[in-house]
Amino acid sequence: MDVEAIPRFLGRLSFRKAVWLFPPAFALHVLEEAPQFTAWVNRYASQAYTHAEFVRNNAWGMALALFYFCFDIRPPCTSVGFSLLRSGLYAGAL
Repeated sequence: MDVEAIPRFLGRLSFRKAVWLFPPAFALHVLEEAPQFTAWVNRYASQAYTHAEFVRNNAWGMALALFYFCFDIRPPCTSVGFSLLRSGLYAGAL
């Protein structure tokens, strides 16, 4: 496997195009965490946290990401950067 292929590929993308990798990367991240995250939170943070909350929080995160990236029609650089900021702030507020 050519480990240098990923940086070469990303280096050729504009920021506007590269930012579209966020939704699939986020989905893979959620799928990776799904099997054990609730147990980890129950062990180290809160016994009250449920798998349903995990699903809800990540569904909202994905919905927000898709909404801001698909429906944001402002100028490219500022709109994408602002969308990232809004998604992060809104996801933190959930």
